Amino acid sequence: MWIIFGLLSLVLSIGRTYAQKTVCDTVLHLSSAKLQKGALEIPPNCWYYSKLDIAPWSRSQSINQWQAVNPRLWLDSLTRESFSGLGWFQVQIAVDSSLFHQTIALMLFQRGAGEIYLNGHPVDIIGEVSSNPDKELKYNPFGDPIALKLEAKPLQTLAIRYSNSNAWQLYQSYGRFARTAGFRILLGDMTKSVRNHVKDKTSYAFKNVSQFGILMALGILHLCLFFFYPKQRANLFYGLFSVGVGLTFYIEYVHRQAHQID
Repeated sequence: MWIIFGLLSLVLSIGRTYAQKTVCDTVLHLSSAKLQKGALEIPPNCWYYSKLDIAPWSRSQSINQWQAVNPRLWLDSLTRESFSGLGWFQVQIAVDSSLFHQTIALMLFQRGAGEIYLNGHPVDIIGEVSSNPDKELKYNPFGDPIALKLEAKPLQTLAIRYSNSNAWQLYQSYGRFARTAGFRILLGDMTKSVRNHVKDKTSYAFKNVSQFGILMALGILHLCLFFFYPKQRANLFYGLFSVGVGLTFYIEYVHRQAHQID
């Protein structure tokens, strides 16, 4: 089942991201003009990581003492010591005055559980963060817009307390189909992000339900033909294949609606 979900996620991810590409020189520069052009994905090289479960604002360390790690957490390029299942990520954002006291949209896609903080203040909790797999609750919001109210400060810090406690076990069992254990975040204009998200969810539901219905109808038709003409074994194979593929689309749709991960 993981293999099916892995392949489908790869296909669905291609062409579905409306994010701008940008560069990062340690600090992400954010302005109203940029957000009006479309959702802005925070580049991987903007993020810094610490495996210590201590909030950034409770430490004396500067961000330069943190480790630069891609938050997608590609396990095939990391060591177990680099990510042990729980830690903190942070990114510094240079906010233009046009966005002071403005509420923007934060869109999160994750393979684990996360707690979001802006300048040390809690924003949202997605799932239940824990290094214990029995206590951890993974949840993927699939980009549901989260309200992020910026302060009137030129330099602000977005931090994520993140866990994926059994990531290495899954990678060991499923290989490349479970090789990413992290998250990615997009920032965007709130109104546009909500509108685009509703549009995408509606389009996605229509596409999957339509594919499921058509394939199931064809599958049942071929199985009925085989029942009346058993010598035509091709109908059996066509029927089983269509039903199988149709169920795959249905399961993937239910899986996404339930925001499940494992």
